[in-house]
Amino acid sequence: MRKFHQWTLTQQIVTSILSVLVISIIVSGEVFRLVQQKTLVSTAKSQTEITLQTLSATILDDLITEDIPHLETIAQQIISSNSNIIFLHIENESGVHLVDVVRSGKSSSNNILNHSHDVDLEGEVFGKIHIAIDLSERYRQINEQVFQARAILAAALLILALVIIVLIKRIIINPVKKINHKIKNISDGKLEEPLSRQISQDFNELAVTINAHADVLKREEVYKDKLKQAKSIAEQASRAKTEFLSGMSHEIRTPMNAILGFSELLVYDPDDPLSEEQQELANEIIKAGNTLLQIISNVLELVEVDGNTDEELMMPFNLVNVINESMLSIQSAADEKQISLRSLINDKETFVINGNQVWAGKIVFQLLSNAVQYNKIGGEVMINEPVVENGFVKIEICDTGIGINEEDLSAIFEPFVRLDQSRTTSGAGIGLTIAKKLMQLMNGDIGVYSRPGEGSCFWIAFKLTHY
Repeated sequence: MRKFHQWTLTQQIVTSILSVLVISIIVSGEVFRLVQQKTLVSTAKSQTEITLQTLSATILDDLITEDIPHLETIAQQIISSNSNIIFLHIENESGVHLVDVVRSGKSSSNNILNHSHDVDLEGEVFGKIHIAIDLSERYRQINEQVFQARAILAAALLILALVIIVLIKRIIINPVKKINHKIKNISDGKLEEPLSRQISQDFNELAVTINAHADVLKREEVYKDKLKQAKSIAEQASRAKTEFLSGMSHEIRTPMNAILGFSELLVYDPDDPLSEEQQELANEIIKAGNTLLQIISNVLELVEVDGNTDEELMMPFNLVNVINESMLSIQSAADEKQISLRSLINDKETFVINGNQVWAGKIVFQLLSNAVQYNKIGGEVMINEPVVENGFVKIEICDTGIGINEEDLSAIFEPFVRLDQSRTTSGAGIGLTIAKKLMQLMNGDIGVYSRPGEGSCFWIAFKLTHY
């Protein structure tokens, strides 16, 4: 059998009303029975008291003289005249039974009213009368009255219940069914047919709200379709951009390599040496060519990294080893600017990262390279002690360079953004962009805090494999 909350609303309402109906009939019948029985007992006691008072005055002389035959005659007359009295007992002042009259044919019953009365004269007691009255017949009549009352009440309440059920079905159940049907249609994507006005103000307001929601969903569906189309166009444009950049980078690299090659032949040709001025111009060509070639390589790398989600490239490695190798690679550049390069990382520590070791090396080298490139002569680059928190290891690379303005901090990770407008440093401004994309591919993060004129601290956070 299904639980109550699994029933339909109609079943729940009908069952609830019928339950209230049955309980009302039972309770009202019992209340009526109790009132009637209480009234019956009260009336019987009053009538019995009057009877005993009359009998007491009648038998006073006979009780004083102890005229037992006459007392028995009077007792028999009392019982004969009242069919409800089942026995009458008279005793003297000493408690000796003088008369005991019992109605024949009366069975024992729980509905017996026992009553006693003293026979006295001016305060002097001469005996006592005991009487028992059988109320069974009256109780039976009361039960019949209760049954009739219940039947009448049940008929009236049943009619009332049917009227209430019809009204509830019209006012509540039918609107709820319509609203439920409309909501199902909305969930199935059928948004065309609006919900009609309802019989009550509350349900009508709900219908208006649902119709408005359906209209919003219609607009959202149209918007989603347009968004899908726009996304498809954007993806096609992105692929075209990637293919264009990749193709153009390769196309430019080939003649650039030729320019660099021929320029180096001119510089280092022993048979036909260049003049000092020509030598300087050729060196400038080589320098500019190498810079442009580096920019092209960075663009190609950005194109390759963008959208790369190859999980097969990820494997565990020790981050400390990567940092040490990157420091060795940047040492010569630091020495040229007389920059002190120090690390507070203990070489014996192990921070195991699940990622791409080559990518991690590029990120660390890029940050060290920037720290040296944008530093002052005789400055310092410091790798602070790692901080482990919430399963991540955080590495800070700080410098004593020019620093970054606060309003520029959010832009430095965007592609082709260069904050050094003096062009005293080389690069296309995409190194940090590549670093951020690679960190995201390895489920890590990168950030910076800085003060102009005091230096910058770039931090990278890698997720540890064991924490």
